[in-house]
This record gives sequence, structure tokens and C-alpha cells, in this order.
Amino acid sequence: MLWSVLMGLVDMDPSLPVWQMPSYGQFKYPLQVLLTAIAGSTLLMVILSSVLPKTRLFHQLISETTSGDQGILSREKSEKDLLGLTGVTLSPLRPGGKARFGDTILDVVTNGTMVAAGAEVRVIGFSTSDAVVEEINY
Repeated sequence: MLWSVLMGLVDMDPSLPVWQMPSYGQFKYPLQVLLTAIAGSTLLMVILSSVLPKTRLFHQLISETTSGDQGILSREKSEKDLLGLTGVTLSPLRPGGKARFGDTILDVVTNGTMVAAGAEVRVIGFSTSDAVVEEINY
């Protein structure tokens, strides 16, 4: 890539054949420009890497906690609160569907059994984002 950038900076006579290499005189200025740009970029990265972490902007952009901690904790709490609740299916569970638990409607799945609409179910666990339920037989 550096060779392509360097060759793009070289001023070539269009009447010369493509395979002819440019002379040192044609390379001198573009090589100076490219090396100056690389040195300047490296110096700027070193300076920014030592100064930027001390700024307020850096601390606003970088998370202080593990990614997703709050979401995981709130989901675990809501799952713990729902475990053992009983409700009524709103649709047939084949094996997935919807059920009402109090005022809350959830997507639910069974362990592979079919459950008719209107049946009583109990939350026994969780699978990804769905509550796993079993039918309550009296």
C-alpha cells in the first residue's frame, strides 16, 4: 500500500512506458512527503495516547463497567421474580406461544409438549428470552 501511495505521488511523464521506473529525482520529493507524513502520524499517536486518557471526553466515551452488566443484572432479577408464577395461555403452545401472568403477557415455550389455549401454566425456567412453562394438571 505504501508503494502504491508513493507511486501515486510521483510525477511521471505520460509519454513514457508504464514499466519504466522513475528516476531518483522523481522519487525524492514524494518519498520526503510520505516519510514526513508517517513520522508526523506516529508522533501524533504517541502524544494522543499519553494525553487523551486523562481527558474528560475519554472517560465519557469509555465504559467503566463490563459491557452489558446492567442489562444482565436486570434480566436476571426479572427472571427470578417470574420463576414459579402461574398464568393462563392466550394461544396454543406448539411448543411456543403467549401467556398472561397477572398484567404481564410473555412469550413462552414448553419442553416440547403441546398446551391448549386457556390452560394454566407455571414458569419453570428460561431459555434465552422466553420463559419455559409447564401445564398445571389438577
